[in-house]
Amino acid sequence: FEIAMAFVFDAPLTDAEEDALLAWVRQRASARGIHIHRDDCPVREDVYIVAGESNAAGRSLISDLSADDRALRLDRHASILLGNNTTRWRTVDGYELGFNQKINEAPSSPVATQFGPEFGVAYQRRAVAATRARRARILKLGQGSTFMATSATGTPSGSAPSPSVSWNVGELNTSGLFWIFLAHLQCGLQGMLGQGVGWDQVRMGFWIGLNDAMGAQYTTSAAVYQGYLQDMLDMIEAQFPGIDLQFHLFRAHPHGGSDSTALAHVRDGSDAFAAANGNVTLVDTDSLGLEVDGVHYDAEASKAMGITLHG
Repeated sequence: FEIAMAFVFDAPLTDAEEDALLAWVRQRASARGIHIHRDDCPVREDVYIVAGESNAAGRSLISDLSADDRALRLDRHASILLGNNTTRWRTVDGYELGFNQKINEAPSSPVATQFGPEFGVAYQRRAVAATRARRARILKLGQGSTFMATSATGTPSGSAPSPSVSWNVGELNTSGLFWIFLAHLQCGLQGMLGQGVGWDQVRMGFWIGLNDAMGAQYTTSAAVYQGYLQDMLDMIEAQFPGIDLQFHLFRAHPHGGSDSTALAHVRDGSDAFAAANGNVTLVDTDSLGLEVDGVHYDAEASKAMGITLHG
């Protein structure tokens, strides 16, 4: 960081003095095109976060979308940033179908074959463009085969630099997926400020639970699973005070690898978590279509979930 100014005081500042100083710094910075607060930016965009396990990363086939959907130009209405456990956010000027897989999961291939719920967000923003002039900014971090359960429960080991495959806030700050996600999120929002783009509300979609449901050792009770989710939400809200965060939790569905006891704990804990928080919406996914593996959502399902997240 470059220090542009420094202040020295001979006594602790009162709350009112701190507020006055912050307002002065914001005004001076904004006058020079440097925006340190989202409310000072000349442009507003709506922020959508797509995060969680492989269904957030996206395993739906682009080839299963209709020809009309594949041909849509969505870049006028949405842009996407992508992060994972090894890279900083990557961005394009607009929205590109399959951008996440092309950059993140198959960097050696110029052709993407899969997509995730981010398509539905961009699709819906185009559909309502006449009434919502703002662009949608999609910030995405999906990592396959991940858990809410801690590594102490015996979750598999990942690879460097993220040996943890857990989103639990109790994991090490240097390797836990939540902390990597949080750093990417902070960088993404800071990048928006650098472009003079502010925001009012953040809508976050979180896909998790399929792996936690594979063994009772991962999720010993519904209350434990609810606590995992609550700790994460509390941490996000503490990091971004004053932001209207609307959290959509996409409920884990039964699949061939599910343990019935663990699945019940995951689903009951998710239900209780949503009931306990006014800004959490639980989205039931049991009726959505799946790929042939019976685990990952098909093209229409990913599109529908993104539309739901968009609101």
